[in-house]
Amino acid sequence: MRNACDYRVSFDLTPYGDLAFLEAFAPDTPKTAPAAPSEASGSETADAQLATVPFFKNFQADLVELHARALESLVCRCGREPRWHCAKADLLLNPISKQRLASASDPRSALKGYLVAASLATNFFSDMVSVGDIIDQSSLVRLSQCLVKVGAHVAAAVLYQCFMPEEFKYGLRILRLAPESHDNAFFQYFWELPFLEMLVDLHSSPKYLNERHVTLLTNLIQSPELNSSNPAPVVKDAEQRILRCYFRDLCRIYLGN
Repeated sequence: MRNACDYRVSFDLTPYGDLAFLEAFAPDTPKTAPAAPSEASGSETADAQLATVPFFKNFQADLVELHARALESLVCRCGREPRWHCAKADLLLNPISKQRLASASDPRSALKGYLVAASLATNFFSDMVSVGDIIDQSSLVRLSQCLVKVGAHVAAAVLYQCFMPEEFKYGLRILRLAPESHDNAFFQYFWELPFLEMLVDLHSSPKYLNERHVTLLTNLIQSPELNSSNPAPVVKDAEQRILRCYFRDLCRIYLGN
């Protein structure tokens, strides 16, 4: 969302209610008051401060700073609450930035935040928990964006299997971004044939030929777990098991150091 001040924001700050909430939980670190202007320039400074655009810029900047400090405080005080880790990750992935200037996005830190939130929400991906039923689609999309930005294209594409078939095309598009850097360790987490077939096609082509990858993918396609004649409950259980292993692997890679 963009406002009149040419800022991009990734969250809504409703007046009064949210502001009171943030004030209640933000650390008590008041900003230092600016020095008083000289008498000669007092009138001009006052006029500038009352101008509409500077007023909104300063007002929003204060709210953004307050929001960030509040989230830091909440993450520290309520470290086992997934939503605060997720909210902090949202800010790391889509921070406030001036229009037309490079964003200060930190996708790797955001990725860690999303994984911590997912781990807490699912009791570290317990066998008794359906990951797809707990983590919403928008969170999975943002997690996928983080993975793309850190160069983990195969891992990013895996998540699009959790969506409706008409959205598979976005995951398939991710697989085409950098086939030469595909991490074959994540091939095992595909259960939808369109993704496996796309990978076989890519790594069979002269440009990205990799016989080892093709052999691995062919074996996965022929896996009994992916047999289309399997009963629906068996297929669902296999998908959930694969997804849990996938998330545990991500946590091992990105949270292990």
